[in-house]
Amino acid sequence: MRKTLAILATVAAVGATAKSGTRATGPACPTAQELVHGGQPGALTPSEIMAAMREGARAIKIFPCGNMGGPKYIKALKAPFPQADLIPTGGVNLQNAAEYIAAGAYALGAGADLVDLKALREGRQNHVRETAQKLVQAVHAARQEKSSASPVLT
Repeated sequence: MRKTLAILATVAAVGATAKSGTRATGPACPTAQELVHGGQPGALTPSEIMAAMREGARAIKIFPCGNMGGPKYIKALKAPFPQADLIPTGGVNLQNAAEYIAAGAYALGAGADLVDLKALREGRQNHVRETAQKLVQAVHAARQEKSSASPVLT
């Protein structure tokens, strides 16, 4: 749990927001809940997305998105679900973050591709921080590019 809290603190330190579909319990609960905001239902198929939306969910994690086609899958899902805030997880990394944003992702969930376990074991938390900063910068740049490319209706 200590490593999890360290990762969440690193994410918060670079200006990103941690989201989790699970609730923290135990002695670290208050700290984790300060760092983790809310929780979203997970879905993979259109039927599961519809079920989550019927339950009132607006933001929905799509997992494992990378195995389903990555950004192309998000783009395909946005056609029938334009109002859904889709959060791809599983296979999201620095190399494809901008593609996910361009495809219509609301936010990104990065785990294994963000956190280098070897670096953590060696005490190199800066590596995780630097990777997180690069990912946040890539998302900001992709959002700016997407908003500047949007047509203006007059």
